[in-house]
Amino acid sequence: MTDDDGGFVVTARTGERRLHVEAHTVADRAILPVADTGVPVGTAPPDHPEASGPLIRADGAVRALDSGTHYLLVAGATVLDRACDDCRLPLTRAERGTVFDVCVDRSCESLDDAVRERFDRVWTCPDCGADLRVIRRHRRLLAGCDDCLECETAFSIPAGTVVENCACGLPLFETPTGERCLDGRVRPAGERSERAVTP
Repeated sequence: MTDDDGGFVVTARTGERRLHVEAHTVADRAILPVADTGVPVGTAPPDHPEASGPLIRADGAVRALDSGTHYLLVAGATVLDRACDDCRLPLTRAERGTVFDVCVDRSCESLDDAVRERFDRVWTCPDCGADLRVIRRHRRLLAGCDDCLECETAFSIPAGTVVENCACGLPLFETPTGERCLDGRVRPAGERSERAVTP
């Protein structure tokens, strides 16, 4: 609606939340701080040692608005409406061979540790027969050959769940883009695709 000064008033409502904006013909210039925006995912517990205030998800992280503390999310993770039993920050859900629900704070509960506990030494290296160990190298979670001095075989663990074994003997993952063998060079039917060789 317009007022007598030529300004206007707008009120928007959603549920119990209300936004009221008034604009007047008399203008002035002001620089105001802008709050971080993102998807609300809860509030940090009042006694948490690092995080305080509302929690939002934005730019691949969960951020506590009052303290500025942020927790990076692993690729493909979703933030759950449940809290960690230990620190009471939100839990996240990620798929790396199976579904893992772990704390958003990696120092409280690590996805790497959960994947390692479930899949370390479960699979066998197709090149030398040694166990595949769950390791992190260059920001990637890998299943790498235990005999790393002699054999350099390593496979990136994809975001997805193991549905069965591939014909090559390694696990077959159901991923957002379809089925994929742990060995990305192997098609689900078990045939190795040709890799480009650069001279």
